[in-house]
Amino acid sequence: MTTGDATGAAQPTPIVQTTGNTVLLVARIGLAIMMLAHAKLVYDFGGSLAGVGQLYAQSGVPLPAISGPANVLFEFVGGIAMIFGVGVPIVGVLMAVNMTGAP
Repeated sequence: MTTGDATGAAQPTPIVQTTGNTVLLVARIGLAIMMLAHAKLVYDFGGSLAGVGQLYAQSGVPLPAISGPANVLFEFVGGIAMIFGVGVPIVGVLMAVNMTGAP
């Protein structure tokens, strides 16, 4: 349901706006938790950042010594940023791009 204002533009009712904001918050925190869990999983399999590079080399990822540790650090730092709501549009797009090339 919407209400009108003096300009005639439709405005969402408070309950619709609150529900939308709550859904976005839950989705953002859910994505952040998944990214943090994935970073921990990859780190645990590798045993260290250098080990993650070796895992990426076995998977055939280009520049594994750089891309492996960088990916884990990005997922960790990006996940924390998403939880706190820092740079959400930028981090969200970078996470989507990152996941297109995930091994």
